[in-house]
Amino acid sequence: MTNKRVTTGIQGLDDMLGGGFLPGAMVLVRGAPGTGKTSLALQYLISGTTKCKEPGLLISFEEFPSSLHRDADSLGWDLQGLVADGQMHLMFTSPEVFLASLESPDSPLNQLIMEANIKRLVLDSVSHFDRLTDDTQELRKMYTSVVNGLRREGITAVLLGEKGRVDYRYAFKG
Repeated sequence: MTNKRVTTGIQGLDDMLGGGFLPGAMVLVRGAPGTGKTSLALQYLISGTTKCKEPGLLISFEEFPSSLHRDADSLGWDLQGLVADGQMHLMFTSPEVFLASLESPDSPLNQLIMEANIKRLVLDSVSHFDRLTDDTQELRKMYTSVVNGLRREGITAVLLGEKGRVDYRYAFKG
């Protein structure tokens, strides 16, 4: 790994971070629904493909391709064109399949990472791992598997997570 930073494509954020993320970093971005986590992640990936010539991969457990394309279009980004050109890759799967794929060297995920030379990745959303187990040790093992699997491939990743949702039916009762 080098000391050269991995730019986010967001000038103010890159300035605050001394030029961007450290190579190989696993950056957790948490927030409530609708706060811009996916937009930040798309900016990171699209900047990587257009400015740094680094192919990107977005793995989603819940977001449909049509809504990703709509969100990107609304911000003036040609996500469909980047996907068509092979600069951006989208993968829609389950947390269970994703975790198993990390452990199998010849899985479609690992083949894509190697063949496309993926160096930037977004995982949306790590909060889905919480529903797989109530055992905190097992959950920690899952997170460690994700981090080690991505670092092993030299990937710098943005991991999106949902901040606890508020049930407004009960939040304002006295």
